[in-house]
Amino acid sequence: MSKNLILSYQKSGLNFIRYCVEFLTKEITPGRTRLIPSSKPKKKQIYAFRRSHYSVKTRPDENLIILIRDYRELACRPFGDSPASPQSREERIKDLSRRYKSFFKIYEKHQGKKAIIYYEDLIENLLPITEIILKVFDLNIKEDLDLFIRNEKKHREKSFTLGNRRFSDGYSKKFHQRKASASVLAEMENFMKNELGELSIYLDRYSESLK
Repeated sequence: MSKNLILSYQKSGLNFIRYCVEFLTKEITPGRTRLIPSSKPKKKQIYAFRRSHYSVKTRPDENLIILIRDYRELACRPFGDSPASPQSREERIKDLSRRYKSFFKIYEKHQGKKAIIYYEDLIENLLPITEIILKVFDLNIKEDLDLFIRNEKKHREKSFTLGNRRFSDGYSKKFHQRKASASVLAEMENFMKNELGELSIYLDRYSESLK
């Protein structure tokens, strides 16, 4: 079993992290789509990391990354291809509050190497965030990292294509929430703060009231 673990909510950018890790390290990551063909039986494969969208028990020697995305984006985006996820915005913000709360509790209790990665930083500052991921997970680079960053757009497009998703050259932090009213977004922010309590400090970057 891998000594590395990523916890994230669905649609938070995990597939792009998988792509970066597979391309740069040539190690396999868990998921339907793979960049590296393997002849090994599935049972014997050791992944670069294990992943979960839910609360799990961590090991003391495990390296942990929590991947976080703006909860308003996740609450407002369509999840038609993920039937296991809550479909309404109201259900999803409740689900997000429960899972983010559990993730942050796990993070604070974990004694091993750990980091919180924000999706927005991954997209806007790929080089330093990739370096953090590789360092926390003790992964060895087998490709030219600078060249990878210079071809970032090409790699991002390929990661979308492999996942059978449409690639857009543009990027907006608030693409899915743009049609929600200011009052609805404020309600979501207040709800998350109330539900997470002191743990909501990890979501301060998304707080309109602190800007």
